[in-house]
Amino acid sequence: MKLVRFLMKLNNETVSIELKNGTVVHGTITGVDISMNTHLKTVKLTPKGKNPVTMDHLSVRGNNIRYYILPDSLNLETLLVEEAPRVKPKKAAAGSSGFASLSNGSLSLASQFSNSKVPKKFGMCLGDQGVIFFGEGPFYLLLPPGRDVTQLLSYTPLLKHPRDALGHYIGFKGISINGQAVKFIERMHLSDNLVKLSTITPYTTLKSYIYKALLRQFAKATRGIPRVQKVAPFDLCLNTSNLGSTRVGLPVPQVDLQLTTGGNWTIFGANSMAPISNDVACLAFVNGGKKAQNAIVIGSYQMQHNFLLFDLVQSRLGFSSLLFFFQTTCNNFNFTFGV
Repeated sequence: MKLVRFLMKLNNETVSIELKNGTVVHGTITGVDISMNTHLKTVKLTPKGKNPVTMDHLSVRGNNIRYYILPDSLNLETLLVEEAPRVKPKKAAAGSSGFASLSNGSLSLASQFSNSKVPKKFGMCLGDQGVIFFGEGPFYLLLPPGRDVTQLLSYTPLLKHPRDALGHYIGFKGISINGQAVKFIERMHLSDNLVKLSTITPYTTLKSYIYKALLRQFAKATRGIPRVQKVAPFDLCLNTSNLGSTRVGLPVPQVDLQLTTGGNWTIFGANSMAPISNDVACLAFVNGGKKAQNAIVIGSYQMQHNFLLFDLVQSRLGFSSLLFFFQTTCNNFNFTFGV
């Protein structure tokens, strides 16, 4: 949604757009709608391998766009990420030194390090001072002292998606809220039993029929908590002034992603509720629409303060659940242990 709102502000900016079929469209934006459909004037259209054609006006469907090439005045450049068009700063964010790929591709850091005899594994823990490790553990925490975080991990297979060779996927069979199974209005499609993990998706995004069922049941489970006006992109926001807090965040029903191999990825209040103000928090899941390419994409907010170990050698994912439960965080790694 942030990207859509950004693009909506680009009226009268001259851009180039590469389509998925290789065609390049150059023109001045006159409007962008919620689906990223982009309307342009003074257009030069160059089909791949053919001569350019000029036209006064053209509308480009959002789902046909591979990426935007933005004007230098915006200090931005392009980046193709997943299935949707994305843009990124030319300069890395303050405090960072660049950008890195964590995909299954040959240009990912894990693949490049493996060429130097480093095992094709990486551990990731997102937080205020998040960390990423490449190669074998152990990975020690400061608190509790001397604990190897890999001792806290459960494992589930990393799976291949037939239409996405670069992504990281795990299998799931259902969702429960406070131990009660979420009943979907539609029968779950066979192709919808794969969950993608994406650090560039801010909040976990679900296909409409899954999202609506989760929203309905979570709303029922929290019916005793006052509602407040919703804040985009969320659909359920609560008055939390009288809720208090727990070790694992707001005291709201836990959400369990039930994995096909048994066990759950459990999402506690710290990862399920996004704080808007001191007294307001919203259910941090987003409706991806009926035609979403993936049934569920676990976003970076739900990954925060969960240690994830991507073992690409054995094709498995290790996950810790929320580290707050163990009275520690992603900010508490000991980088000097044993040195």
